[in-house]
Parts: sequence; structure tokens; C-alpha cells
Amino acid sequence: MKKRNLPLGNPALVTTILEHAIEGILLTNRFGVIEQVNAAFLAMTGYKQEEVVGKTPDHLYGESFDSAFFRDLLATLVDEHYWEGEVWNRKKNGEAYLEKLRVAAIREPSGRVVGYLAIITDITAHRNYEARIQHELHHDPLTGLVNRIHFIEKITDALKLAKETKEKLAVLVLDLDRFKGINESFGSAVGDVILQRVAEGLTGTVGPECTVARLGGDEFAILLPCVKNEKEVIKTVSSILHHFEQPMVLEGNELFLTVSVGLSLYPYDGSDPESLMNHADSAMYQAMEISGSSYQFYTADMNRKAVEQVKLESSLRKALERQELIVYYQPQVDLQTGKVIGTEALIRWQHPELGLLSPTSFIPIAEETGFIIPIGEWILRSACEQTKAWQLAGYPPIRVAVNLSSRQFQQEHLLETVTRVLSQTSLEPHFLELEITESIAMNNVNHVIDTLHRLKSLGVTLAIDDFGTGYSSLSYLSRFPINNLKIDRSFVSNFTSSHDDATIVKAIISLAKGLNLYVTAEGVETSQQVEFLRKLHCNKVQGYLYSEPLSAAEFEAKFLQAARW
Repeated sequence: MKKRNLPLGNPALVTTILEHAIEGILLTNRFGVIEQVNAAFLAMTGYKQEEVVGKTPDHLYGESFDSAFFRDLLATLVDEHYWEGEVWNRKKNGEAYLEKLRVAAIREPSGRVVGYLAIITDITAHRNYEARIQHELHHDPLTGLVNRIHFIEKITDALKLAKETKEKLAVLVLDLDRFKGINESFGSAVGDVILQRVAEGLTGTVGPECTVARLGGDEFAILLPCVKNEKEVIKTVSSILHHFEQPMVLEGNELFLTVSVGLSLYPYDGSDPESLMNHADSAMYQAMEISGSSYQFYTADMNRKAVEQVKLESSLRKALERQELIVYYQPQVDLQTGKVIGTEALIRWQHPELGLLSPTSFIPIAEETGFIIPIGEWILRSACEQTKAWQLAGYPPIRVAVNLSSRQFQQEHLLETVTRVLSQTSLEPHFLELEITESIAMNNVNHVIDTLHRLKSLGVTLAIDDFGTGYSSLSYLSRFPINNLKIDRSFVSNFTSSHDDATIVKAIISLAKGLNLYVTAEGVETSQQVEFLRKLHCNKVQGYLYSEPLSAAEFEAKFLQAARW
């Protein structure tokens, strides 16, 4: 840089420059004693002129820098006549600030140094702004956790270290089970609070050496660097799952959250961030299929399943228009008379390549993508149309039960949809039973009660399905305007051999009778189960003992034709 000689011999010009400069300016003689400062310097530092003039700069910088700093600065000025850098300093009141400092030697035409000029700019706000922008680029604005971009960078750095030290590392991908239903029930504001609580919980559960990230939506990720073995990883995951066993209290409601976790390990499951992330993601979806509150390590077979899931999702979007979906019907039998008095509508998918698919293979995909809304309305319409068609054919009228998914139940226009379908199919409302699961019922209870009352006003009957598997509060149950409790098949299938399950079934039936509710037992497969349930005065049963789900034609031929008036 070309240095210019500054004319100290023109006091008027120097004074004019000092008065109009917006940056802090400090002038010293050749011995470093301050001779003059401008108003901008005084305003910046908080000093008065008499506190500065006549002293050396180390008086101002003494607490921030040791003598070695000034020796180096002076050595540079002697050699190059110019020094520039960024330094932290303190104002008179002790407040720290970052300044850009430029110091130039002032020389006469002969080259002799007669003084020094320091120009000082407070760049604290600018640097804080840059730091904030960098933070926002690398962090999730809602939770403050690192985002996907920065998480990938963290994995990259951890991989470099792991390759040098020959150690392992683990990548965890976590998804909150049924969060979408909770978010739709309580609203996005409460959903945001839940995500913030989850972020705090995860950060507090894992060690400070771990990195917790929010990838988007209700999906989180954790990097465990320098792990010794799988047992160490399992210990961390177990701590995470245990953390979620405690209910989260929001607006007076207890929410029970569960999480599905997928894990990948370096060097076994990949040697780059993308592979480790993708494989942990595949394992996470596998954990979701098994049950809530579970974890899965990645296996090579999961890649194949992930590809199949993507293909299945693409095909599902076309299944309705191609008329590949079918409604099957499973009879519901009056336990005292042995007559078929109802049926449950159950969807199947006649896939052109994979054959007949059960709902467990595609309904979770429909829920995830939101495609369950049109599918659910199609099931409701088909079931109502078929039930009305059987009535018009002269068969004894029966009630059809239709399951409502979490997304269906939370949609804004559910009441209008049910009303429209009943009107268009001409089915009398009391021949339709709408079922929701216990887990749906316990999310945002006040909203659930309001929705159930509005549905009840249409004249339909209401049932809680899979009862006993969730977290029902008996005080809430008494407020639900329901007609029917359906005992989950997991209790029915085991109660003849399990004292605990038998006790639960007895308690549920007793509870239902006390609340004047109808009771249906699912999954009945043996005559011993029938006899046990009959003695307990269970009202209705369904299961493979009577029939597997059948097509409409098969159901008609097997159960309706023989019962024609």
C-alpha cells in the first residue's frame, strides 16, 4: 500500500478533518503521546478529551492487550509505517467493543517520522449482524438447533476425526409418532411449543459432545461421535426413549409422545454424510412400521424396502382413479342371538403387480402423504352405498362401521363430508357407525368431545376402537358421547391364557356397562373366547371364528341371503 505523508504543519486543516470525520481519530507525536482526538473518538469510547490527551495509547488499551502487542505493533510501524487489524477493546464504562484499527506513521518530506495517526471504527454491530446471519444460515429458527446443512457439516468433520483415530460414530434420525394429528388437533402454535420442548429434551438427554439437529417438520437427528460399540449407542437411544415416557403437559392436557429412531454406524453403514443420513432415515421408517417408541439399526435390506415404499406411494396416488381399492366386510355378531347385526368396512388394495394388499402395507403411507383424506371419504361413501344397496335388495338392515383416521377426524370439513355422503347415498344415519381409536380420542380432548357431539347430532353411532391400548382417562371417557367400546384384539387373543389380559377384559366390559355403553370384542378366534365373553355379557363380537373380511359379494352370499326376510 502506498503511504502518504500527513501534514501536521497545517493545524487548521487537521482540525477541520478531525471535526468532520465520522470515524474515531487519534493523533500522537513521534513518541506515541496523544496530542489530539476528535469528537467521534470521544463519543465512541466515552472518554473526555482531558482523560486522553497527554497519555499514551497503552493507557486506553492496557487492560485489553499486553505489552507484547504494542511492541509488535511498533515494530511493524517502524518497518512498514502502517498497521491494520481488528481488536477487542473496552470503553470507559467497561463495555467491550470490536474496533477496526488502522495506524499510519506521519512523515515529513524528508522521511522523518513526526507522529502517528490512528483511525478507529466500531464494527461490533456489523460483526454481530454477520454472526447472526451465519447462525440463522446454520440453525433452525424455531428450536435453535443446528439445521440439516450444518448437521451435514458436523458429520463431515466428525468423519475426518473418526478416520484418523479409527473410531466409530453413529447417526440417529428421529421422528415423532402421530405428531401431525397432534398438530392438527391443537394448532400449529402448540405444535411449535411441542417441538421446542422436544428439542430441549433431546439436548438435555444426550451429552454435550453430541450434536442435535432439527431436519424439518417433526424430524430430528443426533450425531454421536467417537462411540466404542453398539451397546454405547443403544444406551443413548434407551435414554431418549425413556425421556419420552413422561407426559408433556400443555394447556392442561397431558400429551404422550413417542418417537421412532433409526440408526446408522460408521464405518459399517457408510463413509460419507449422505449415506449415513439416508441409511438412518431408512431404519427410522422401519422403526415406525413396527410400533411407536422403538429403534432400528440400519440393514442393507432396508434400502430395498425404502425403494419399494417410494414406488408404492407413487402407485397409491393413482389407485383411486384406477379403481384398484376395494372395501371388504367383516361380520359383527350378536353374542346372545348369534345373528349378524353389523359389519366393519375394511379397505384392501388390488395392486396390479403385488396382488391384494392389506391396509397395514399402505395406510401408513396414505396417512403420511395426506392421501388418506380422499381415500377415507371413498371408503365412507362405498360402505354407505353398499349398505343401502343391501337394504334395497330386501336384506335385513345391518349397521356398517367405518374407521376414521387421525387426519380425517381432524379435518375442518368432516361434519359436512359425513352429512353429504349420507344424503347422497340415502342411508339413514343410525345405520352408520364411525370409529376412532383411543389414541385419537385422547389428543386435544375438548376438541374431540366437540367433534363427537356434532357427529352424534347427525344421528350416527360412535365407537372408540382399540380400547385399552392407549392412555384413556376415565374422567374423559365419561364425557365422550359414544355408544360403543371395542376391546382391542390384543387382549381378546390372550385372555384365555393370560390372567392379566382376562382381568383387563372384565374391567373394560364392567366399565362399559356402568357407562351404559355397548361392547364389541375384536379378534375372536375360538369358542372358548366366545363362552368367556358371553358370560361377561359382551354384546357383540367379530373375528376369524366367524369369518375373515370378505368382498361385498362374498359377504352377501354367506351372511345376508340366508337371512333374507
